[in-house]
Amino acid sequence: MKYTPAYFIPGMLTPLLITADVAQLREDVNTLLSRLGITLDSIHDKLKTDLGYAINLNHLPDLIGSERMFMYNGLTHHLTRDGIDQRDFTETLEEIKDLYLYSLIQNIENQHGVPLKGRFQLAWLASGGYYGISRDETCPVVYHIPIETEGSYFYAKFVRKEWSVKTPPDGKVWRMLKDRFDSDTINDGDTPRLSIILNATSEFIPHRVDLGEAN
Repeated sequence: MKYTPAYFIPGMLTPLLITADVAQLREDVNTLLSRLGITLDSIHDKLKTDLGYAINLNHLPDLIGSERMFMYNGLTHHLTRDGIDQRDFTETLEEIKDLYLYSLIQNIENQHGVPLKGRFQLAWLASGGYYGISRDETCPVVYHIPIETEGSYFYAKFVRKEWSVKTPPDGKVWRMLKDRFDSDTINDGDTPRLSIILNATSEFIPHRVDLGEAN
């Protein structure tokens, strides 16, 4: 399948006017895992049998301990099935508040124009893994920050048009509008894919200069 540059997906996948420090994000991931008592090797071991692994960066109120990171950390449609509203993920994980990662989330929220209301995750996708074709109307706006994406791509389909888009870890922050297209994320590389995913149930106010919208 031909890889189409991301800015050729009209109204679907566009970069923000933000450049993320990917090297610092990688350091923050290591710092966070250390604080949580999790090793990268243990995650990679899980990914030998599981398609994915996710740590919640925000959580529902009144959760304690590991519940904060792992309760309701499945796919979005699992939350819908269980009657969980992502707008209720209002508590930021305490262990990220002094990290660059958190300041990046705040910067993205400023670009969003209104407070982000949704679940935020650090998400791994196993080699050969995929999330499954979906269209999400409960969280129509998703921000994606690639950290490790060798061999992975974003797939979108609308009527008779199909796109397959590489989103390398080059510092871009991508905004996806997932209520407009059927889409999936697929990792056909030899290593796990790692990214930050910020779901937003609220509408966004477009930045004055919006890169990437195709005519």
